[in-house]
Amino acid sequence: MRLSNEERRFLAARPETEALYAALREGLENRLGACEAEVHRTQISLKQRYGFAAVSFAPVRRTDRLPESFLTLSFSLKQALDSPRIAAAVEISSQRWLHQIMLTRVQDVDQELLDWLVEAARLAEVKR
Repeated sequence: MRLSNEERRFLAARPETEALYAALREGLENRLGACEAEVHRTQISLKQRYGFAAVSFAPVRRTDRLPESFLTLSFSLKQALDSPRIAAAVEISSQRWLHQIMLTRVQDVDQELLDWLVEAARLAEVKR
């Protein structure tokens, strides 16, 4: 998976996260096919036809110490996930839950995470 210059510029703020982000993009491409990355000032939005996830450096509100290096992944689903991996889940509308996960290593991009993101991408397509 080759990252765009815009993605590389965004990740340059924390270069140690580039391999993690690349693993996420590669996993998504393998599961969903082509995904577009729309780079903004504070996040990268991942989309097919519509946005289904976002990656940022913004920490999830937590009381414990933050890891040295991380990416925060946000996505929404119809239900709240019951998993210790979820750092935060907030109901943003009726039957829509925003989830945030702190990714700290390439191994965090696994089958379970990609399944959630595939579900989020499908949900983004039908909610319009």
